[in-house]
Amino acid sequence: MTFGAVILAGGHSRRMGQCKVKLVIGGETLLARTVRQLADFPELWLSANDPGLAEGLPVLLAADRYPDAGPLAGIEAALSATDTDALVCFPCDLPNLTAELPRLLAERFSPELDALVLADSTGRLHPLCGVYHRRALAAIRRQLEQGQRRVLDLLPHLRWASLSGEIPDRVLYNLNTPEDLLRLQASK
Repeated sequence: MTFGAVILAGGHSRRMGQCKVKLVIGGETLLARTVRQLADFPELWLSANDPGLAEGLPVLLAADRYPDAGPLAGIEAALSATDTDALVCFPCDLPNLTAELPRLLAERFSPELDALVLADSTGRLHPLCGVYHRRALAAIRRQLEQGQRRVLDLLPHLRWASLSGEIPDRVLYNLNTPEDLLRLQASK
């Protein structure tokens, strides 16, 4: 199987009050850091509502074909455009993402699956952190055409599994608000 990766950066950052991908963490933007963590993949897509975010980065831009339909539309756009069998998927707002996690997901992905998603230590699923096979496209498109945007609602229509217990929960910590950013800075 061949794997590419997609970074989901299409949100409006309303709760943060500023563009999250441009936040500087440890001397680099959150987007540049995420690109670096996914650099092992030969094909790296960016799903963003601002095409200018891709400038200067080694990414391909995946334009949404379903406007304002959230991250599920970003996954659909990248899966529609990729030449790989499956895409490892991550949101742009995980400051603790390491290169080992995307590699682990690709290694654990079974060819019989349509999706493999991460679960934290409580069992809570994180469907924006996972692997999606191109076979999932039909179900994704059906859901989007019905106006259903939640990625969690997609899973019952796929052959999927979850991966848990192999990564610390702190890797799944995401930045949504200024308070989240302050907590991250206080923990460093």
